[in-house]
Amino acid sequence: MAAAWEPDAHLVRRDRASRTADSAVAAARMAAELDSGEIVVVTSWWHRPRAQLMTRVALPRRGIRVTGSSAGGPWSAWQLVREALCLPLVPVHLALARRRL
Repeated sequence: MAAAWEPDAHLVRRDRASRTADSAVAAARMAAELDSGEIVVVTSWWHRPRAQLMTRVALPRRGIRVTGSSAGGPWSAWQLVREALCLPLVPVHLALARRRL
């Protein structure tokens, strides 16, 4: 997937993310440190809305655009239900991630 990005793009990959909130907090901090103008969240289509929201909320400063990229693929009704159930817990998950990191 990294090969598909523009050659001059600065890519930072987290290949072994275990929690969405941890990835969101780490990406937001790194983008601020690098003075980046954009974070692209790459994940499944059904997980992308919550992952983008978490990343946007985790930003230490505004002015960094958060976009998403996803592809089709396998999914289940349980994954959609899980995402809906996790959505109201975004603030709690981010607070815990900030403590862990």
